[in-house]
Amino acid sequence: MSTHDRRKALLIGVNNYESVTKLGLGKQLDVSMMDEVLKEHADGTSNFIVETCLDPSNKKIEEELDAFFKRPCDYGVLYFSGHGRRVQQKGYICGRDTK
Repeated sequence: MSTHDRRKALLIGVNNYESVTKLGLGKQLDVSMMDEVLKEHADGTSNFIVETCLDPSNKKIEEELDAFFKRPCDYGVLYFSGHGRRVQQKGYICGRDTK
């Protein structure tokens, strides 16, 4: 397994919420920019294996997180751009179908 294979990133961006304030295109742009930064080093060599997930439901986010944490790696980056919520001192990221 190469060094590149041992670095993974999951980037999640949600713009188009169904029941809460939509965030325009900014969150998907955030993900796109992070993707660009993480995929390659400044010299053009591979850096992270990057997976992106745009406007996912809460169930899809759970599935992506489960898969992300099951894959072995030396370095992992989880990036979320969208709404979050705090309930009883716990923080949650919100998928497009959050109410």
